[in-house]
Amino acid sequence: MEEADLIEFSRNRGFQIVETKLSDVAQTFDMRLALEPRIAARAAKFRTPAQIEQMREILQAMQTHAQAGDEAVFFSWDKRLHDVILEAGGSTRAQDTLARLRMHTRILTHSTVRSERSLTEVNAQHLHIVEAIADGDAAALANAALLDARVEEIWEAHTGEF
Repeated sequence: MEEADLIEFSRNRGFQIVETKLSDVAQTFDMRLALEPRIAARAAKFRTPAQIEQMREILQAMQTHAQAGDEAVFFSWDKRLHDVILEAGGSTRAQDTLARLRMHTRILTHSTVRSERSLTEVNAQHLHIVEAIADGDAAALANAALLDARVEEIWEAHTGEF
């Protein structure tokens, strides 16, 4: 939690919880948008058939767990999907950074799953991204059309703004 800047340790005083501000959430989304569309666009250029097959298999597993309502397993597959996209985009160094940003998103905001959208809807949004990668549509991904719309949905769900 300290690494996520959610608590601060003070010598001889223990720790205190750091107040989370709306700007923290906005900055986290901005950082993700600075990285994810670019990496997805590179994945569209450099992906291998095996990586596309792997992404589609992961999406199928996500759909199975979405239909079963198993949120924890669904999101473990979601992480795997993000990792394969990073690998396809040649950005394994960004893996830790994006994993932390996704963790921040989960910690700083309440889940929109169930309240705003279903696991099946989340999976469908990922399907569009994977299909753009499979089609080699780097332009759509670089423009962040798909990813930006997704982030705006999350932003609106948490802030009522945008």
